[in-house]
Amino acid sequence: MTANSVDGHDDDDRSLNDNAAATAQQLLADVRVATPDTRTHVVVELYDTERSYVESLHTLVNKYLLPLKSAENSGLIEPSVVDEIFYQIPEILMEHEKFLKDLHKRLEIWDAHQRIGDILLEMFSKKPVIDSYTSFINNWKQAKEAIKTTCNSKPAFARYLESTAREHKGKLALDSLLIMPVQRIPRYELLIQTLLKHTESTHPDHESLIESQKQVHDMAVKINCTERDNLELEQIESLIDGLIHLAATDRTFLRHDLVTIVSGQSMNRKERALFLFSDLLIVTSIKRKSGTIRKPSTTSPNSVVSNLEANKYKLLMKIPLDDVEIVKVKDENVRRMLREMEYLSEDVSTLTQMTDMVSMLHCPHSHLEDSIKDMLGALNKQLLERQASDTQLCYLELNLHTRNGTETVSIMFSKPEKRANWEESFTEAKQKLVLSTDRRP
Repeated sequence: MTANSVDGHDDDDRSLNDNAAATAQQLLADVRVATPDTRTHVVVELYDTERSYVESLHTLVNKYLLPLKSAENSGLIEPSVVDEIFYQIPEILMEHEKFLKDLHKRLEIWDAHQRIGDILLEMFSKKPVIDSYTSFINNWKQAKEAIKTTCNSKPAFARYLESTAREHKGKLALDSLLIMPVQRIPRYELLIQTLLKHTESTHPDHESLIESQKQVHDMAVKINCTERDNLELEQIESLIDGLIHLAATDRTFLRHDLVTIVSGQSMNRKERALFLFSDLLIVTSIKRKSGTIRKPSTTSPNSVVSNLEANKYKLLMKIPLDDVEIVKVKDENVRRMLREMEYLSEDVSTLTQMTDMVSMLHCPHSHLEDSIKDMLGALNKQLLERQASDTQLCYLELNLHTRNGTETVSIMFSKPEKRANWEESFTEAKQKLVLSTDRRP
């Protein structure tokens, strides 16, 4: 089946599209003549590019998604792969069709005092719009990989894509159409910035434009962060043998570390790596590539991959954070030691702040400064000694709820401070997970 015989009505569709385009062009021409200022010119550009964007989304749905899922083309590609390639495209199209209609209605009554910022603000404040774009970005790389894999395995599918691209008025290939949602949000931000430059602060549209600019900027930042988080997750996945499908909506990497896991009555100890994500805990075995096992940095995201590459990792456990619980310390002595350590840390922090404040005094203060330094030195020494001697403070026990029941794992960190930081990260991640209203299973 060729691309130009998808539904038998291509000529009618083309005629309707041509009529709609002619009507839109006439509207834009009328607006330019009636209000020939720069602000109007930018609004016209917004409408014109939006119309082109919606046409491209229509092409993705009507010339690719729907035909590829039809019974006639069932041999070209699996329906589930079609859904993966065009994930969220119908939802994005639906939202932008309404947005385009709203822009059209506003242009029909356009004058120098007309507003456009309220429409922009309404559009890009919608949770479905933000979620659709975020999910699309999350899936974009998988979509491109699915196209590549299917083209290699099914030549008829590759020929279909080539034929359909030739029929497109701009001769755009599927890849070029699919990247448009990624490129569109930054374009809105630039157009709104230009609109603001040519909108007086007393104009009724000014406040709405400022709000919409912030909303679109926040959305662009969210999308950029999603892309960056996805890349990081993909890099981590590639380095852990046996790990698949790590990238997911709203999943972010938090920290990792090398630990010793103590198990069994024999207190058997094994070197393991822990990876904490916003909704997931991963435990892997670890084997050095050369030399000794390199200790990773747990706080610098930029160094994650470079640190991980020093060792080999194999997946042992992949546990949703919902199924992980911290075993609260029952021993009173351990609780007392933890409290004392906490108090010492707080005192060190307070004295450090006092040192900064004393240095701002205008009167002679060397005696006070020396006293605070002595106290700070003594407390730091005491804190280090306590950390070194109280090995129980290095242990963190977790209850893991699995299909086979609950398993208790005792994890030993290299320092009490690391153990405390991990417990804090666990607790914070679980709290955010409970509060989350949009979670993927």
